[in-house]
This record gives sequence, structure tokens and C-alpha cells, in this order.
Amino acid sequence: MRISGMNFVRALALGGMLVWMAGCGETTVVEPGTPSADASAAEPVAAEEGTAGADSTETAEPAAAPAAGEATALTPENTKIQFVGIHSGDKPDPRTGTFEKFTGEAKIDAAAGTLSSVSVDIDTTSLKTDIEKLTDHLKSADFFNVNEHPTAKFASTKIEAGAEGQSTITGNLTLLGVTKEISFPAKVVVQDGKLSLQADFTIDRSEFGMTYGEGKVDYPVKMTVSVGS
Repeated sequence: MRISGMNFVRALALGGMLVWMAGCGETTVVEPGTPSADASAAEPVAAEEGTAGADSTETAEPAAAPAAGEATALTPENTKIQFVGIHSGDKPDPRTGTFEKFTGEAKIDAAAGTLSSVSVDIDTTSLKTDIEKLTDHLKSADFFNVNEHPTAKFASTKIEAGAEGQSTITGNLTLLGVTKEISFPAKVVVQDGKLSLQADFTIDRSEFGMTYGEGKVDYPVKMTVSVGS
């Protein structure tokens, strides 16, 4: 599945997640944007945590997710959940993070060629970036606080199918123990019993109590969720 917009996840992340997204020190902190996605979303990084410039984290493109009947298991093998955070000001230094462990399920209506529901539980302790100090900081109480909140969750409540596979997914995202309803656009393709999904959107981390780095790290975080090829 490919899941990034907020009323709101290789938010949920969900759950991503449900991801998510910040920075350290004096530097500042969720997806390729769709027409309705915020292209200025964000994530943090400290001067001592890396050099300026875009983060080079890369994940392999997920293979198409096979549907067992009408249910597709979402795993790191067929799904990617990614976030990008940006520093405030003239030196954005975008940084990319991913989650390496999560479980989920997507249900499809094969006859109609539509997505019926999607849910994901994200292991926030599996958060990873290319900068070790940044990864550790994002896991700390300043951001994801993985010791107290090791799981982020997303569960859809409504999916509205539009023309040419364009859908709007609405659901509940739980992050840092706070649950908020989010909606985001997604490109959904159901063909030969297989699901492909791409979602690019933003979430506002401050709405979940993640406010560290105010004025240094942007609150909007770019999210990308993809399922299948």
C-alpha cells in the first residue's frame, strides 16, 4: 500500500502513523505530493546529526500485494510507510524516515475494483533514518517517545472511490496515545485480485502532542504510503 493529508500510514502510519518526524538541537524537523497534498511538509534534524541536504534513505519498491480472497496482508515486503520532516527557515534540510516493522490488512471488493477498508499497526521502535543520532532523537520523548508509545495505529472508517482509481480514505490515526480523524487522497488499483495503492499527504504532528522544536522544525510532516508496485 502506498499511504500522506490531515483533518491526517516504502501515519501509518499510520498508526502512519501512522510517520512521523522531527529534529535535534538548533536545527529543524510524516511524500511526493499529489494535487491535494501539501508539498511543504516536514521532519527534524540537528546540526550534529548530519550535513545539510536531502536524506538519502531508500527502500526497495514493494511487490504487488496478493489478495487472499478479499483480504490483503500488509507487511514490509509489500508495503512502504515513509515520512519526511523539514527544518523551518531558509535551510530546510529534509530528512527521510521509515518504519521497518508493522502489520496490517486491506480488504478489497474485487468485483467493483475498489478498496473496502485498511488498517495498520506500526512498531514505532522500528523507526529508521540514515543518521543514527537523528534516529535516536526521533525515538526519544521529544518526538515518538517509543518507550511509552511503541505502537502507532491507523484504521479506516470510510473510503470514497472516485474516477480513475482516485479515492479518499478517512480514518482514525493514533500517535503518542492521541487519536485523530484524518482524510487523505490515494490512488487505488485492484486488478486480478491484487491491490496497488499510493498515498501522498501530510499530517500535523503538533495535533498529536509532538511539539518539540517549535520554530525550528516544521509541524507538517510529509507522508508516503504505498502498497504493491
